[in-house]
Amino acid sequence: MPQIGARKGSLRGNFAVGSVGYTTYIRHNLDQVSISDCDPAFNNNQSCNVIGDKTKTYSAVDQVFGLDIPVSASGNLLRLNADGSAAIRDNQGQVLSSQIRWNRLARNANVLVLNIALKDAQAAQLIQLDDLQAGNRLAIALRAGHLQFASVEPAKRDRGGITFAPATFDQLFNALKPTLGVN
Repeated sequence: MPQIGARKGSLRGNFAVGSVGYTTYIRHNLDQVSISDCDPAFNNNQSCNVIGDKTKTYSAVDQVFGLDIPVSASGNLLRLNADGSAAIRDNQGQVLSSQIRWNRLARNANVLVLNIALKDAQAAQLIQLDDLQAGNRLAIALRAGHLQFASVEPAKRDRGGITFAPATFDQLFNALKPTLGVN
């Protein structure tokens, strides 16, 4: 991501009198679970983070136990066991990590949260590595009859943002264009 002012110059200008903007600050008391918005039933050519048979309707997340779940472009597979353990194997069956544990999300029994060390995730080349590096945890959830990967963002992570009225946003964006080198 380019640093504003570092390569193209600094942002200059003023907002018009009467411009309105709002700042937000959010801190959740509970971990936030995020699942892909695409509907697996209508996206047969996209993974949508779907686990297992895309045509099957699952009734409990426990149906994930014993499935070989693809987790990397190189064919590595994750398998969860009912006893709270899990392992990642390569496509030859060699164990890459057996130190993975899982537990149920306290407020939703149909979400299994994986406890996987970052070094194990890196070694296994997990597709979801970016989420883990950002401090999130990987989860498996039942959603609309499908098993899907999810990301669990820890509570107490601060989020902030700025919102502008459309005219003010347009003014800001137009001022940013030359700074970012965008036409």
